[in-house]
Amino acid sequence: MQAARALKMIKNNELEDIAKLSIEKAEILRRRFRHCASRALMILRQYKGKTKRVGRQQVSSMILLNAVKRLDNNFCILNEARREVLEDLMDIKNAKLIINDIENDKIKVKEINTIVPSPFAFNIISQSYTDVLKIEDKIEFLRRMHKKIIDKIKEKNINY
Repeated sequence: MQAARALKMIKNNELEDIAKLSIEKAEILRRRFRHCASRALMILRQYKGKTKRVGRQQVSSMILLNAVKRLDNNFCILNEARREVLEDLMDIKNAKLIINDIENDKIKVKEINTIVPSPFAFNIISQSYTDVLKIEDKIEFLRRMHKKIIDKIKEKNINY
């Protein structure tokens, strides 16, 4: 019920502004900024023959990101990081087309409540446990989850 209502509330002409606001404090922007800053040689992977670990680079990029935002919120490297998140990762152009088609009733949104998550939800659910699961445990978790879903489908003959 909440997802369908949220989709109806979002307007095509507002989607990009909403997406821009939502990424400002998100981890994905910080990571993308680190990549962009590294390409721009603002953060060095190696200095005087010593290699910086990715974690150290991320800390450096967070400090740099905060400084850049204070100096100029439209700094070119920051804008490139935002562009990469919005266009390359979120595919905002096609998302706007989908929202437009929902607004114009070309796409109907049907919400289905189920206790069995779809296979598309596997990664989302496992990511919520990432902090407490090792990579081996995560793989086993996904296997167990997949088996439970297959068993439920067989049991109730659920079709997606």
